Amino acid sequence: MNHVKSFFVKFRMGILLFLSILLAFMIEIGVFQWNALKNPTDQQELSIAEASITMLQTGEIWQELTEEEQNQIEIDRENARLLAEANKTDSIYRLDEDLKEENGRYFRRSVQTILQADLPDLFCGKMTLFIPDAVEKLNYTLEGFRKDIKTYESADQVYDNRLGADVTSINKNIDQVMITITGKGALSVDSLKITYGNQFSLNPLRILFFTVTFFIIGSVFLISEELRKRPEWACFVSSMLLGGLLILLTGTNLTGFDEHVHFARAYAMSFGSTIETTESAMRMKANDIPSFDQIEERKLVMAYEEYNDDFSWADLSTQSRFVSYSDRSYLPMGIFMKLGRILNLPFFYGMMLSKFGNLLVYSVLSFLAVKMAYRKKELVAAIALLPNCIFAASGFSYDSIVNGFLLLAVVLTGNLFWNQTKNQQERLKPVIAFLLLGAYIAGSTAKPIYMIMSLMLVFLSDRRFEQRWQAWIFRISVIGLIGLFLYVIFFPPVSVSSNYELMGNLAYAGDKRNQGTSVIGQLSFILTDPLRYTLILLKTMGGDFLSYLTGKTNFFNYGYLGGMSGKWVIAGVLILILGALRKEESKPFLPSNYRILNAIMIFGLSAVIYTSMYVSYTPVASSVIEGVQARYFIPLLLPFVYVISGKKNLIPIKEKWYSKIVFAFPILANLWSIYWLALRPFNF
Repeated sequence: MNHVKSFFVKFRMGILLFLSILLAFMIEIGVFQWNALKNPTDQQELSIAEASITMLQTGEIWQELTEEEQNQIEIDRENARLLAEANKTDSIYRLDEDLKEENGRYFRRSVQTILQADLPDLFCGKMTLFIPDAVEKLNYTLEGFRKDIKTYESADQVYDNRLGADVTSINKNIDQVMITITGKGALSVDSLKITYGNQFSLNPLRILFFTVTFFIIGSVFLISEELRKRPEWACFVSSMLLGGLLILLTGTNLTGFDEHVHFARAYAMSFGSTIETTESAMRMKANDIPSFDQIEERKLVMAYEEYNDDFSWADLSTQSRFVSYSDRSYLPMGIFMKLGRILNLPFFYGMMLSKFGNLLVYSVLSFLAVKMAYRKKELVAAIALLPNCIFAASGFSYDSIVNGFLLLAVVLTGNLFWNQTKNQQERLKPVIAFLLLGAYIAGSTAKPIYMIMSLMLVFLSDRRFEQRWQAWIFRISVIGLIGLFLYVIFFPPVSVSSNYELMGNLAYAGDKRNQGTSVIGQLSFILTDPLRYTLILLKTMGGDFLSYLTGKTNFFNYGYLGGMSGKWVIAGVLILILGALRKEESKPFLPSNYRILNAIMIFGLSAVIYTSMYVSYTPVASSVIEGVQARYFIPLLLPFVYVISGKKNLIPIKEKWYSKIVFAFPILANLWSIYWLALRPFNF
C-alpha cells in the first residue's frame, strides 16, 4: 500500500513539474514577449561617425556627490582632526582640486555631454550604448520622446568602460532619444553608437523563476500530508530551491553588506600557504568588480571576469596553513571555491559554486534543526526559511553559519526542557551534550557574543544527569566556555585574524565608517551617567521592538538590494504568534521557568548587542543607538516563540491548514523579494 501511495505522490509531483514549466513558458511568451510578437523591430544601429547622432552641447558642471561620498569626506575630515589632536599639531585637510564645498554640501567638477538621435516611430524594447573610447566609468541618463512628449526617462545609470557596453530596457514607443553623459574629464564620443530593437528573445532565468514558483507553491498545497510528516525535507528542498535561484540571479554582483570582505576571507582560505590572486579576485576584494543589471550584461561581466582570471599573471602572497579562529565560519565557501578551481569552472560560476556551498551547509543545519525539534517543527522550518536567512545563506557571509548552528542549538536546548516535563528520569546523553555545545560554539565563532545564549544550559535539572557532580561539571564547562568567548572579544588570541585591530590610542578607536566614534569616550559617558544611558538603551530597544511588531521598520532585508514592506513584517509577526500560541496535541507544554529564562536571555543579549553598537559605532553621548540591524536578532526568534508559547491551545486550527499557512508565508515572501529585488533589477 505504501508503495502505491509513494508512486502516486511521485506521479503528482511529475505532473506538477510539467505544468509549472508549461505555465512559465506561457507567461514568458504571453506577457513578457507579447510586444516583441506584436511590434517586432530588427536591430538598428546609429552612430556619431555616420552623423545619425547629434551632439547638442558639452560643458563643465558641478555635480553633487552621493550621500555615501559626502559622508566619507566628513569622516576623513574628522579623522584628520583627531590625528592632529593626538599628535598635537594643526589639523590640515584639503579637498581635491576637482571638489568644492557649498552650504555644507560637496560637489565634483564634471564634464557633461548631451546627445540626441531621431528614430523612426517604433516600439523600442532595449537600447545598448557603446563608447569604445571611454577611459573611465561614466554616469548617463536616457530620455525617450514621442511627438515631443517624454514617454521614458531612465534613472542614473553607470557605463562601465571595462565592459564596453551598457543596456537599458525602455519598452516604450519613441521617435527620439536624448542621452546625457557625465564624467570627470572630457569625453571622446567619436566612436559612440547605439543599437536598439524589439526582438523576440526568451529569457531563461525568468522562465526558471516562474517554474520554481509554480512548483514550490503547488507542492505546499498538493502534498500537505507529506509536508506534515516530513517538514524537514520540505524545509531542505525549499531552502535549496529558493537560495539556488537567488545565487543564479545575482551571480557575482555584490549585494550583501561587506560581502567583498567576506569574499576575501573565503578566497584566501581556498588556497594553502600560497594565495594566487587574479585580477578578477582583486576586483571582488576591492568591491570594484563590474556588475550587471540586464540579462545581456551578464555575458559581458562573465567575459571580463574570465579574461582577468588568469593565474599566469596572478599576484602571489603567503599565509599560514592554520585556519584562524575567526575564519572557520568561511570553511564551506572556501572548500567549494577550491572545488570550482579543481573543476576548472569559469570565475563567474566558481563564485556561484562557493555561495552554493554556504547554502548547502545552512540547508543541512536547518534540516537537522527541524528533524530534531520535539515541538514546533513547522515554525522552526518557517524561521529557517525567512528571507533574511535565505539571503545570507546565498551570498558571501558568515551569518548563515551563525543562524544555522544557533537554530539547531536552541532546538536541542528546548528539547531538554520539554523532555524534563515528559520524563524527569530521562538523562542527557553524551552525544547530545557534545552536539549541543558544538552547535553553540560553531554558531558563536564569528560573533562570540551569541555564546551568552548557552547560559540556558546552566539551569538544567540535576535529574538530567546520572550523578549530581556531573551536572555541576557540565554547568562549570558551559560558564567557562561563555567566559572564554567573552574574553576573546576584548583580548583576541594570536589565531584571530585582522577582524580585530590593535588600537594604539583607544581614545580615538571606533568604527571608521561613522563620524565622532570613540570607544573610551563612549565608555566614559556610560560610566559617568549610567542612568541616562539606561534610559537611552530602554527607549531605543522598546522603540525598535514596537517598530518591528507594527511593520514600521523593515525586518526583512536584502542588503543593498533593499527591504520588504511593513505589510510583510506584520504578516510574519502574525504567523509567528499563530505558531507559538497553537498547542500541539499530545505534546507537553513548555515549563514556565524556561519561558522566563528565555525572556531574560533575550532582553539581556539584546541589551548587550545595542550597547556594543553604542560603544563602537555611535557618536559619543548620542541620544540614540545607531547601526543595529534586524539580522542581529534572527537567532533570538525561536527563543521568542518559546516565551509566548503557553499551556492552552489559543489557536484552534486544523493541522493540515496550519502546516500550509506556516510554510506558505516564508516561501511567498522569498519569491516576492527574489522577483522584485533580484530578477527584475538584474535579469530583465
